[in-house]
Amino acid sequence: MDSASNPPEPSSSDASTFERWRRKFSMITGVGGTKEERAADMDAKHHTTCEKWKMELMTYSPAVVFMMKHLKLNGADVTSGDLVCAPCDTNRSGGFSPEAGAVVLCQGKFMSKSHMEDTIVHELVHMYDHAKFKVDWNNLRHHACSEIRANSLSGDCKWSREVRRGFVAFSKQHQECVRRRAVLSVRANPVCPDEAAAERAVNEVWESCFNDTRPFDEKKFAGSCSLVAALALAPWSSALLLATPVDWHSSSVVNISWSSVASDPPFSFELVNTDAFHDTFALANNVNPTLNFLSFELGVVPAGTYTLEAINVTNNAQIFDQTPSFSIGAAPTSTSSSASSTVSSAASASGSASASVTGSGSNTLTVPAASSTSGGFGTTVSNTASGSAASGSAASSSSSAAPTSFNGNGAASLPRLAPWAVGALGVVAGAAALL
Repeated sequence: MDSASNPPEPSSSDASTFERWRRKFSMITGVGGTKEERAADMDAKHHTTCEKWKMELMTYSPAVVFMMKHLKLNGADVTSGDLVCAPCDTNRSGGFSPEAGAVVLCQGKFMSKSHMEDTIVHELVHMYDHAKFKVDWNNLRHHACSEIRANSLSGDCKWSREVRRGFVAFSKQHQECVRRRAVLSVRANPVCPDEAAAERAVNEVWESCFNDTRPFDEKKFAGSCSLVAALALAPWSSALLLATPVDWHSSSVVNISWSSVASDPPFSFELVNTDAFHDTFALANNVNPTLNFLSFELGVVPAGTYTLEAINVTNNAQIFDQTPSFSIGAAPTSTSSSASSTVSSAASASGSASASVTGSGSNTLTVPAASSTSGGFGTTVSNTASGSAASGSAASSSSSAAPTSFNGNGAASLPRLAPWAVGALGVVAGAAALL
């Protein structure tokens, strides 16, 4: 028979085309092929989609590009290699690995590109906190603070997403969502013993961390907002003036002086460490402004640069006056006290202490030691004492506990992470729930 009448042998390209068609048909219908083949094909499809969406978002998403810009300003130049698409378990859509300095995007877990965008921003907020503030992820308060910020700033708690999850409310739904998801993420931290500990950590840092929008601070209306704030606080700023503290050391007797007028309301003192994120210490609450002087023993605080703030007793976002930056030195080798101050302490059965602090007048403050045992990132030491304005006395609180020291490399360059290495990651932050 003439060889021309023989059918041509199928080419390798035809065979590969048929094989791709067969496997795609099997993946869609579930008919034909093995279970392992169908799973591998589905993973490949999810990975391709994840990579495509990731690159588009890194190029065109305003929120993602904004976060990448601010990470670069803090020494963390994020590239596509730092956002790894990989299979994950069923209860998260992404995570941040502090050890690798990389974000894991759980391929196949995204409902839409918008969902992936929110997840990327969520994890980049964690990366921003880690690069800028050296977060200790084994400290539940640190973790809680970063989770509160990430959930609030990323879009994870937008109203439409909450409706899809089955949570519908018309009052403070955003706050409830942020709190709920922060507790879930902190509870997943291996060092968290139980849900009560997670809730406690979130509650302790809630107010300061929820109101912290860095790096999304509003710039557009900064001028008008500053003008409004200046007008609103004009009566206070022109009356209450804090003197810049000098010669302050940790665990030593320190002095605060200020000038005021009779119409000034009571205020609270907060010590803010400008070298670290949310390193805030409550010094005295409900202070009588007519005292004009306060002397007490400062608790253990890390040496560094600080500012002293006089804030509204009922609204700590309202600052009556703030000092310029000043330094606090390490604790002296020998303890000494001021001749004009009498500090006596007594341990209670619960292990707390109190001190009697005498000012320049006849007013005496009773200062209970704070029960908090850690400070630093995401921690504001507060008190529950109160004073009587009629008697001229005021209550205050003082932190006597050493803040947990930070760890991490700060804004170090981010290592590259190959996809095969994802299984070795210790992802402790940003366990974004699917529903």
